[in-house]
Amino acid sequence: MDRIEEFDKIRKLSKRQKRWLWHWLPSRSRAIFHGGARAPEENLDAGLEELFTRIDYPRRLLADALEEMDKRLTPSETTQWIDAQDYRLLVYIANEIGRSDLISECFSGEWHRELILAIDLLPEGASDKVARLRELRKKWLQIRTPDEQTKWLSLNNDRQLSWARHYVVQKLGHPPFLQPVLIHLPRLAVLAILDTHPFHHPLERKAFIDKMRKSWSQKKYRDSAGTRKQRYMPMQQHVHDRLTKMARAKGLKRYELAEQLIEAAYDEWSGKL
Repeated sequence: MDRIEEFDKIRKLSKRQKRWLWHWLPSRSRAIFHGGARAPEENLDAGLEELFTRIDYPRRLLADALEEMDKRLTPSETTQWIDAQDYRLLVYIANEIGRSDLISECFSGEWHRELILAIDLLPEGASDKVARLRELRKKWLQIRTPDEQTKWLSLNNDRQLSWARHYVVQKLGHPPFLQPVLIHLPRLAVLAILDTHPFHHPLERKAFIDKMRKSWSQKKYRDSAGTRKQRYMPMQQHVHDRLTKMARAKGLKRYELAEQLIEAAYDEWSGKL
């Protein structure tokens, strides 16, 4: 293939194929080594073409890469069930394929893209990956915590989520890679721990969640029974106004919001969850 024909083939590849090519090339040729940098998402064509314009790259490298791509990449329909918005599913798959580092390195919008790339770069052939993905999907449907068991966990009640985070970590522990998720996305982390914890039976998990819900109800009752003491803390007027505005937006009293903010700041500062 001449250069024009090579560049034409590159441009016709899908973004998924181009990402795989960018990361696979260094494993086959030092001449194409780019330090393991992430693919230039804004212009994959230009990034790949720049690599192939180097004088010392092997002439058959692109042809070999395309042949290898056919052997390694699964059909797109085999990964369609991996929902980019289902972060619990992404956490589960990343952990199952031994790439839990993706969860701490990449956040939210990048998780799905990086996870698909990680699957594509696994050493197995396409048929073995298809079988593995089928088994992962089957297992996920078995272990995923039913939504009806956790719908009492609020989406935006920071006080409840902070308590739930402490509760599950104290009772079940947590994988180290979930540390940043526990701080920034506590509800997701709580559900991910419930999904992946090795309960012996779904009924054991349900019993744990029922006990957890009862403990939360008891805590709410104790808190409402007047266990707080009056405190005095001077603050600037604009800080007081902002606290009031935030508390109203969340449907909380000022002291409740102040408690949540202090607890969250302490968690992040001390690293104790």
